Amino acid sequence: MNKKPLFDRIKAYLEKNNGEVPLSVIYDAFKDEKKTTIRGRINEAVSANKHIIRTKKGHYMLLGAEVEALVETADTKEKMFDILKANIYYDLVFLDIPYKTGGQKGGNRDLSSYAMIDPEEFAILVKQIEKMLRSESSQVYFMIAGGKSSERAANQYIRAFDESALLKAAEGSYTKLNSNGTVCNMGKFLMPAEKILIFSPDGKVLKPEETVLDFSMVRPPLPKSGGYPTQKPLGLIRQIIEQGSYPGDTTLDPFMGSGVFLEAALAAGRKANGIELSPDAVERHIAPRLEQFGVYYDALVAHKVVSGKQGNLLEYLASLDEGANSENELDSTASSLIETWVGKNRNLGVYDDYKL
Repeated sequence: MNKKPLFDRIKAYLEKNNGEVPLSVIYDAFKDEKKTTIRGRINEAVSANKHIIRTKKGHYMLLGAEVEALVETADTKEKMFDILKANIYYDLVFLDIPYKTGGQKGGNRDLSSYAMIDPEEFAILVKQIEKMLRSESSQVYFMIAGGKSSERAANQYIRAFDESALLKAAEGSYTKLNSNGTVCNMGKFLMPAEKILIFSPDGKVLKPEETVLDFSMVRPPLPKSGGYPTQKPLGLIRQIIEQGSYPGDTTLDPFMGSGVFLEAALAAGRKANGIELSPDAVERHIAPRLEQFGVYYDALVAHKVVSGKQGNLLEYLASLDEGANSENELDSTASSLIETWVGKNRNLGVYDDYKL
């Protein structure tokens, strides 16, 4: 008799089948267990957002490697531990964090309302990321202010890597340019270049001959023109992704912001995971970037219409079993959302509030 817990056996079965499986088929696969027990274990997993998701009424699947894009609206400081528990590994991690340094209101940006992460919190984050790297050559790119006025504060964040086993492989810069090619200014002073630091377990860049370290590029639109406050040029991020990973690799941006990293990663043929705390950023900046890949990120809006409140898609799907009055209509809506998100034919899926 198999001594493994029933949940582990169900999870292994779904992983082997690698796709959507009807509950009736799961029952047949575990005839030695009561149907109510099987359903109980699955519902517990779905409610706790542990690996198994419900794709439509009576159908379940394991959230696995077939999904190319995962978007989660969550607090990164809380989510990283869940990723560790799920044993998910990355080939490239990009860190453009909301750091606390001088000059946060410079360059027509006002970041005072954004949730910041302090150096102590960042040190914990770096140690977690270290454990998520797939190999000795996995790359971590870190961007931070490079001006003299913010140097002392910036160095507190950089020292977080000294407390980890990650080794500095290289250092570069990003100089922001106006559309006419001149360096952007902060009042009467030129805007200093941002630092680009590369770390890896083996202390080496992945592709030495292809690696670009210093970038001078026209900065993206500012918020008054519809842009995101800390958005980076798509070309810069695309280059980082291509020199820091290989096609098919899995990448992570724990502070998505504008969603540029997600767009660049998908365009370069990489799998992309991202976390963003602000639902507004997801709706206004990240979602539109995904549309060009055939992924329509309307779940937040559709969910408000159906259930009258904003929330987790998985919670919404679970609610279909709770005797909703318009069950057929709800099932139809859920099925259309999931069909779009899971993207069975496109091998591309996006989830809001994706929980491990």
